[in-house]
Amino acid sequence: MGMFSYNCRACGHPLLCRNATTKGVNEWMSLGIVVFANENIFSGEYDGYGRMGGFDSGDSNSDLSDGSVYHKDCHKALGKPMDFVGKSHHADDQGWFFDDGDHAMLSPLKDATAKASLATVGEIKIADITLKRQAQAKAERAFQQKEDAIRDDKCPHCKFTTAFIVEKGSELMVRCPSRECNRLRPIPPEKQVALRKLFAENPEQHGLWDDDEVNKDLEGVRQAKRAIEHQSKELAVYTGKKGANSEEQKYIDEEVEYLTRKVTEAKQQLQDEEKKLSMLDNKPAIV
Repeated sequence: MGMFSYNCRACGHPLLCRNATTKGVNEWMSLGIVVFANENIFSGEYDGYGRMGGFDSGDSNSDLSDGSVYHKDCHKALGKPMDFVGKSHHADDQGWFFDDGDHAMLSPLKDATAKASLATVGEIKIADITLKRQAQAKAERAFQQKEDAIRDDKCPHCKFTTAFIVEKGSELMVRCPSRECNRLRPIPPEKQVALRKLFAENPEQHGLWDDDEVNKDLEGVRQAKRAIEHQSKELAVYTGKKGANSEEQKYIDEEVEYLTRKVTEAKQQLQDEEKKLSMLDNKPAIV
């Protein structure tokens, strides 16, 4: 599926979803604010798919680019302008497909050089995009159009047309990217063949996604597994250990009992989370 973004009216760099940022460098670029001509203002973290704060392009007749988009820090550095000063440009690199260093700009609230580089209110200063990046962005859009044409469906639950293609066993399946849905659905065999051929012909494109990364419902499974690992390591420290005296032995025995119970609870939680996940993935489609 294709991500997209918009260039900040002040610095020219795009809004970035948090997963595209580098900690300590540009994670501040994931927080934005948009001012519309009707004086509506939305602010919050940008998710890479047109949603920021309380605004969702999928639920609105307008797009974020219809407003004046800023990074929160750029907006604050300019004195928090509340006037609509023109529409914002779509980012050529989609806020995702860029090289290291392309958006390695420190916050203008912390760096004087960055603040001095900001455009004045009303100007549009587009970030420099190399011919290489322009070609890559064009190739990504062409690839996405081909993938969408092959898949040619929408989620029967929430009607999303965008999708993550993931591999489950030997089968290609669709994971819905909607935060409220997130269901898994099958892909017809003949379309799986066509998609695999497309992916093989375009190895440089991100066609196949890791379901462990994009499946939000797996967070409960991850937490349970981490708990099992952590508690099991602690349990191993005390198991078989002998105390120097009766009081210390009593403490060790209590710890073993407590940690054994916690490991059992975590394993039960893992089973429950995996069962819940299975029920979500096999839930009948809404027609």
